[in-house]
Amino acid sequence: MSIPEITFDLFKQAVLPVVEESSVEKAHQKLRRRGILIDEGWKEINFGLGEQEQEQEVEELKVNMEIEVEEVEVKKKEKKESLFYAPLFEGLNSIMGADSAVKFSDHPGKHLLSEDDHSHYNADVNGLLTKTTAVPPIVEEAEYECDVLMTGELKKKSTPDTVDDNNKKVLSNATHIMGADPTRRFMFGLTIDKFNVRLWFFSRSHVFVTEAMNLHMDAKNLIYFALSLSGACREELGYDPTVRRVQGKNGTGPRYIFTIDGKQYITTEAIAVRKAKFLLGRP
Repeated sequence: MSIPEITFDLFKQAVLPVVEESSVEKAHQKLRRRGILIDEGWKEINFGLGEQEQEQEVEELKVNMEIEVEEVEVKKKEKKESLFYAPLFEGLNSIMGADSAVKFSDHPGKHLLSEDDHSHYNADVNGLLTKTTAVPPIVEEAEYECDVLMTGELKKKSTPDTVDDNNKKVLSNATHIMGADPTRRFMFGLTIDKFNVRLWFFSRSHVFVTEAMNLHMDAKNLIYFALSLSGACREELGYDPTVRRVQGKNGTGPRYIFTIDGKQYITTEAIAVRKAKFLLGRP
């Protein structure tokens, strides 16, 4: 599948709620006052720094959790990438405000709960609804697949292989979420390979991605993206207003209520449960 690349300006005009440039500038200055952004870009995102501290954390993880060497290597890779880019998502969260509709979560390897027969979703970073759409019982402080509005993959290197791996994973993640959740019309994605950032848009009819932006030089574009999501309504975040997730009888669920021509229809049980093989097509 050939995926069209567009500029960030076209991307925001096509799919992002409008944000005043004055708000972007205000958030940019806020990050600068706090020392999160400096002239060179995101202050703490510098290659070659912090490696020793990360190695030490992994060794402590190995001792404390008594996990196998193979698992340690996986955790080591995850921690390096997540810790390396964590200042970016922490900074973006800090400008989105307490009443933000979304938040960025960067818990590598953390299992997001699934309400139904779908599982095994895993991403390097997620954009999540701050108010869950999951049906009771809700696990305190848990994160749910149904609340993922942006899926992201991170790499510290930029090579054809790392870019290809990021692309395959972010597409797979979007296919999983869109295939498992009938309340979705579209969702967003993000990939970073070294300092190259791309934003993605996934719907059931088309996919496109921005041209590569520079993590440091194009910081205002990422600020615009975060502010746009933070003030968006659920429909603008890709959720279908004609489909509502509810709890099934006797605590089973979830079930879905579809509104069609003013009438409501509720699902009772799945005729068949299988994972979607393709992103594009009917839910």
